[in-house]
Amino acid sequence: MRLTKLALVLVLAPCLALSSCAEQAGEQEAQVEMAMTVDLEALGESFAAVRAEYKQAWEAGDATALAALYTEDATRFPPDAEVISGSAAIEQEFAESFVATTGREITITQTDMGASGNLAYSAGTYSYSYQVEGEAEPLTAAGNYLVVSKMAEDGSWKMCAHMWTSAAPEE
Repeated sequence: MRLTKLALVLVLAPCLALSSCAEQAGEQEAQVEMAMTVDLEALGESFAAVRAEYKQAWEAGDATALAALYTEDATRFPPDAEVISGSAAIEQEFAESFVATTGREITITQTDMGASGNLAYSAGTYSYSYQVEGEAEPLTAAGNYLVVSKMAEDGSWKMCAHMWTSAAPEE
C-alpha cells in the first residue's frame, strides 16, 4: 500500500506541475495575442489622419511636416531611383522636389490595411499633379503605394517604410 501511495505521489506531482505550467503558458499566450490585436477601426482613423496630414503638407510644399510623419530611421523606395534612408534625408528629398513647383495636388486612396503588434500597413492608390516653373503643362503621375508604419511611444503611427509604383500613362 505504501508503494502504491508513493507511486501515486511520484506520478501526480509532475502532472500537477505540468498542468500549472500549461495554464501559465496559456495565460501568457493570451496576453501576447491581446497585445498583438489592433483595433482596426482606430487604425483606419489614424491612417486617415496621417493621409490628411501628408496631403496638406505635400500640397503646401512643407518638407519638414512631411518628414515628421516618418520614423527617424525610415526608408523610402521611389521607383527607378536610389533608396532614401533616415528622416533628415527624406526631408531633404522633399525640399529638393518642391523647388520651382507650384499648384501641387495629390489624392491618396487607401484600399487595404492591416496590423500585428506595433507594425501596420496601408496600401492603395495615389495620383498627383504640379506645375514646374517654365513648363507649359503640369506634371502628373499615378500609381500604387505601400506604407509600413510603426506605433510610436505616444501611440501615433509613423511611417517606417514607404514604396510606390508609377502606373503607365494611358495612351
